[in-house]
Amino acid sequence: MIIHSNRRSVRTVPILTLASLLCVAAIPCAETCPDEGVRPVPATDVAYHVTTCGTGIEVNSGPIRASVKAGACPAYSIATPAHNERMAKKGYFTKRVGTLGVKLITYQCNSRWFLFIPIGSHCQVKSAVNHGEVPDIAQIPCSIGLPQPTAGVR
Repeated sequence: MIIHSNRRSVRTVPILTLASLLCVAAIPCAETCPDEGVRPVPATDVAYHVTTCGTGIEVNSGPIRASVKAGACPAYSIATPAHNERMAKKGYFTKRVGTLGVKLITYQCNSRWFLFIPIGSHCQVKSAVNHGEVPDIAQIPCSIGLPQPTAGVR
């Protein structure tokens, strides 16, 4: 003989049983292949605010001829490494395996002088700092098996 001290607990047993059966029935749906792969994105280095570096002068004095060509020097550039981005692809799922750093690179123009005559100039990297990141994503065939869900990572 079972003695129940609370009649509500007897009523909740069938509801909990039904809820657990529905959860078990939903598991095969959660394990279907998401058909999501990756496509490669090439590395980029985009320059901004490009200015002339040097004077671009030409000197002709009798038998002496000298010229210094002006070059281009950006104020800064943003360098993004080659990485993968998600795309629809049948039979695959994706997994984030890490991150790759995006760099902000600043430049300065350095001129060389002989007395008061400019004899050359070049654009030089002044600093390179982390500016952000892009996800490093891999694709895995669904035939290998789907990963266990992890909280917050996609």
